[in-house]
Amino acid sequence: MLKSKKGFTLIELMIVVAIIGILAAIAIPAFIRYIKQTKVSETDINLKSIADGASAYYQAEHYTSDTGAPIPHKQYPDSTGGVVPATVPKGTKADVSGLVNGQPWQSLKFNPSKPVYYQYSYKSADINDAATFDAQAFGDIDGDDVRSTFTVKGSIADGNPSITAKFFAENSELE
Repeated sequence: MLKSKKGFTLIELMIVVAIIGILAAIAIPAFIRYIKQTKVSETDINLKSIADGASAYYQAEHYTSDTGAPIPHKQYPDSTGGVVPATVPKGTKADVSGLVNGQPWQSLKFNPSKPVYYQYSYKSADINDAATFDAQAFGDIDGDDVRSTFTVKGSIADGNPSITAKFFAENSELE
């Protein structure tokens, strides 16, 4: 009598290996892109937070510290000390919790609850209807020395703060 053979042939095993290889070739780049997108999404949240803080500051009443008299002009927060952390993180997160205690970060109410992948910059200029600000995020999320820059700008339109609806990206590592 003949016994039946059990198991897989070499061809069947090669087909399975080829299918796994094709799936890996598709899944691994998609996974890497997904990871980069989650890191980049930090910029949308934090730049929006800075822009909202700048708008709220502009609309609020401010008083001199010595006499308590109202300040007669409106402006965005002063931008002295407007870079955190001091260097662009390279593929790692930087804790900025102790760095945002000074100006302009307190006036902007910018205080990320978690370490960040990007360096944040804030610059303001002029007063009243000529007031402007630029908030930027600089990053190198994969440590390859290619720096991405994301920017949001603010100005005054008809006496009210106006924020660019779109964040501008230069050298985005996702493009």
